[in-house]
This record gives sequence, structure tokens and C-alpha cells, in this order.
Amino acid sequence: MKISVIIPTINRPQLQDALRSVRNQTRAADEIIIEHDEDSELTRRGPAATRNAGARRAHGDVLLFIDDDCVAESHWIERMATAFEDPAVTAVSGAVLYRGANHLPTLNERVVQNPDARWFMGANCGVRRDAFWKLGGFPEKYRVYEDKAFALSCWMKKYLVARAPLAQVYHATSQWDARMVKQFADHLSWWIELMRDFDVWADKNNPPPLWGGHVLMPRDFGAFFKHLARLHDPASRLRAELLMRQRLQLWKRAIRNRMFVV
Repeated sequence: MKISVIIPTINRPQLQDALRSVRNQTRAADEIIIEHDEDSELTRRGPAATRNAGARRAHGDVLLFIDDDCVAESHWIERMATAFEDPAVTAVSGAVLYRGANHLPTLNERVVQNPDARWFMGANCGVRRDAFWKLGGFPEKYRVYEDKAFALSCWMKKYLVARAPLAQVYHATSQWDARMVKQFADHLSWWIELMRDFDVWADKNNPPPLWGGHVLMPRDFGAFFKHLARLHDPASRLRAELLMRQRLQLWKRAIRNRMFVV
């Protein structure tokens, strides 16, 4: 089994750490591909297009994706490869942990950290190359949540997505500021687009990754309000509060449908 590691980057200084961690593995990658995206909003292709461009240059049987602000633990490739030893497995979700104790909570319905690899995240995932292109790669219509859309496409095709919780990467901690709050607002519009595209299918088929006994994640729900209290700019506070109200509407819908949102 040949393995290609693909690292999309937008000139983050952490790229050197990510590359060093991928090179220092118990099992070496057959190739490492660094795919550059522009850091200007006008010329940026986006994460989906950048990952797909890297995948086009790959020759491995399995494509592993890691972000440029992540550091892989030394057994990462080996443990991801072990999951692919089962020929029935099409894709693998690895674990994402945060380096800082005061990590920034997102407003998604998934946990921010992904210690048990329940959520398919572009920061740490793998897929067989032939299946990747049968699915069309990461859907480039999404500027964010392209990894969630890809995972839903896998489940729609009844492809097996395995979990590898011991295949861990450590993600850089984001700063809680007005720019990040605005980014959440932008992301929300894409989340609604994702739900619009996949909700009908998910409600009808109830795939196991969408089905669960609870939706709210108390740890991150509480962390959000802790960070909200630190915002002194009235405009940022108002925007954050409006975002939380919108999220509550999504949570109500998820609870009503007894549905996890990936």
C-alpha cells in the first residue's frame, strides 16, 4: 500500500512544524505533497480546491490529509495505514486534539476536539484514491465544511468510514477575537447550505454517524460563554450573541429529529 500525505497551506508559519512531524514517522510516507493556496481573499481557491489539487498530483493508493497548522504524532501514518488494511474501509477519520488548554470553541454541533475520531475532519483524514475520485473529491462549491460534505457523500454511497482514534494530530489553537467571530458568521451560511443539500437524505436514511442520544456538547457550550464574557467590543458581543441564537435554532431542529449534525 502506497501512501501519499497531502498538506494544503496558505503560508502559515506552522507549516514547517507540520512537515517535520510528517517526516518523523514510524512509517514513512511514499510521498509528501505540499499544495499552496493564496492568502488573499480575491485569489484564494479554498480548502476543497487546494486539497483536490494536491490529490491530483498524488500517486499513492491512499491519500492522507493533514492541515498546515497541525502536528502529527509519530505513529500517525502507521495507525492510519492499519485502518486501511481492511479492504472494506474506504475512508478513515483520525483524532484531532488541541495544543492549548483554552482552546477556542466553535459553534458547530460537533465537539471542537475530536479525540475519538467520531467526526470526519479535513485536518486528519484519509481515503482510498480511487474512491476519492469516484466521489469527485472534496466538493469545491463549499468554502468551508467540505470535509463534512465529503463524509456525507461517502455514507450516501454506503462506503465504510472507519475511525482511528489513536491516529492523532494536534491542531493549533485559534485566537478569540472580532475577526474570528466574523468568520463564524460566514461559516454559518455554509452550514445552512450543507444542511439544505443533505438534510432530506439524512432524515430519510438515518445513517449511524448522524444518529445519537444527545446533541449539545456542554464543555464547548460553556467555553463559548466564557470567551463571550471576554469580548469588550459591543459589536463583537452582539454578533456573537446573534450567532448563538441562530445555533440554538439549529440545536432545536437537531433535537427534534434526534440527529447529530456532522
